[in-house]
Amino acid sequence: MKKTYTFKFRLLGLFFIWIAIPLVLMSSLFSLYFNNLFIKESDKLFSNTLYSVSKNLQLYLDELKRLSLSPHVYDEVMDPLIYINRGEYTKGVNQFQKFTMAREYTQSMLKVLYLSRNDITGVLFMPINNENNTSYVIKRMKEGLEEISDYNYKSESWYDEAIQQSGGAIFSPVHEAPYYKSDIPMHVFSVVRLIKDTDNKHNVGIIKVDASENIIKDIFDNISTSPNSGLVLLDQNKKAIYSTRMFPQELLQKISQNKQTLKTDSDTFYISLENVPTTPWQLVYLSSKKDVLVRTNTIYYFALLLGIICFAIAFIIFEITSKRVVTPVKNIIAVMKKVEKGDLSAKVPIDSKSDDEFSLISKALNKMTVKLSNHIDSEYRAVLCQRNAEYIALQTQINPHFLYNTLNGFITLNRLGDKQTLEDAIIQLTGLFRYTCSNAYLSNVQDEFSFLDKYLSLQKLRFDDRLNYHIDMSDAAKSIPIPKLLIQPLVENAIIHGMEPSDQPIFIDVYAYVEETPPIGRCVVIIMKDNGVGFDIASLKQKDRVGIKNIEERIELFNSKSFFEIQSTLGKGTSCYIIIPIEGV
Repeated sequence: MKKTYTFKFRLLGLFFIWIAIPLVLMSSLFSLYFNNLFIKESDKLFSNTLYSVSKNLQLYLDELKRLSLSPHVYDEVMDPLIYINRGEYTKGVNQFQKFTMAREYTQSMLKVLYLSRNDITGVLFMPINNENNTSYVIKRMKEGLEEISDYNYKSESWYDEAIQQSGGAIFSPVHEAPYYKSDIPMHVFSVVRLIKDTDNKHNVGIIKVDASENIIKDIFDNISTSPNSGLVLLDQNKKAIYSTRMFPQELLQKISQNKQTLKTDSDTFYISLENVPTTPWQLVYLSSKKDVLVRTNTIYYFALLLGIICFAIAFIIFEITSKRVVTPVKNIIAVMKKVEKGDLSAKVPIDSKSDDEFSLISKALNKMTVKLSNHIDSEYRAVLCQRNAEYIALQTQINPHFLYNTLNGFITLNRLGDKQTLEDAIIQLTGLFRYTCSNAYLSNVQDEFSFLDKYLSLQKLRFDDRLNYHIDMSDAAKSIPIPKLLIQPLVENAIIHGMEPSDQPIFIDVYAYVEETPPIGRCVVIIMKDNGVGFDIASLKQKDRVGIKNIEERIELFNSKSFFEIQSTLGKGTSCYIIIPIEGV
């Protein structure tokens, strides 16, 4: 049963389509737009911050690089280093010269250190020609050249790399400098460079300029980050030089220029990356998606609140306006239902002050009921005459079709020379024509089944043992009126299409009875079954079935509430069901 919807329900549907849904979409788009705008502005801010931090780091590192070039700039620095590399300082043959060289080197380097930033802690020199691994350090806040004999600098990774660079500067990430020998371990980052004699290009030694990690720490501490986000300074091996928050090394190894996001089991990070100029280091900001969502919750809550307020206002306006529309529609529907039941005196109440479309419809409906009441009798008679004409027209279509199939049987008997059987068949045909040629367009179940018995007897004269049948009806069904020649086309199809294509016999069973069938009520049920070859139901829609089509049309004209259905299975047979309501027949 098709589900119906009230006019108010349809208006409510239109309200949701044109008001509620666009409102929800606008609120969602509004929140998404500002959320994306916030993310873009945050990314822009992070990029600017990373650029500023990288420039600050570059300034510090450039200064360290300039300090590492001091031996090439000042002869009073290069000469002591050459003197130390030749081993004369260690041997101490000329104590005065040793003292002079040490003082000259110390004063020159301290002068350079004092002119530099306070965070530069000292300079370490490691001569190339050094069998006992002795190194020499100048500390910023301590005068004098200090010999370090217990520091195995050759085992450091930066030592071999500095020699390979052949004078180029390399950067060492934050590490502990044990040669400062302080109570608290000193952590520094450094610029390391191989020093060469400017005259003969011989390797003199390696100079290492140290700066306190507080430089990076101070820069990073000035930048505020979210709880789950962090700023990381990476070296060329993707190892953290300094980080505002601990991140797994596996996560840091995945950072690259091509990746904008990194996912973990518990979070997703948006990547902002900036290369530190003149160094292999990278400055990376990992922005946590959790932090972004926390910051954007305010936007979502505001959009949700705004959407709820707008929806409430729109719904109140809808209720007020829909009531003015629905009330006249309900009045019109109530009158139409009364008219449908036959009460043509029902009238729609009309407000004399109103002149809208519903008032015009109400006036037109009242006029229509008056005209309908005046013409109902003449129209009813015209309809009855038209139905009678249609009955007669459809009945005349079945007679030629039946006669054609019957005469084909006579021709076959004549060719076989079975005159006695042909004579009996002609007598049976005479009885059939008395029934079909009567002017009545209606019959009853008993007369129709009697005609059907004669028809099957006639067909059995032709097919003999190949055709068997059984006809039965209940006493209550005998007098029920039905259209004449309603069942015969079904039996004829069972013989032609169910038996003739096969060499197997067929049994046709026809019976009728009366029962209560919801929701139709009391009705007569006529069933025809056969065990023939059957057919594909889909073929009914593809082929022009005259008999079946006529049955459907006659039943529909006889009673619009009637039911007709055919069920068939290939190889098993066919069943036909006709259900006709008794009330009103």
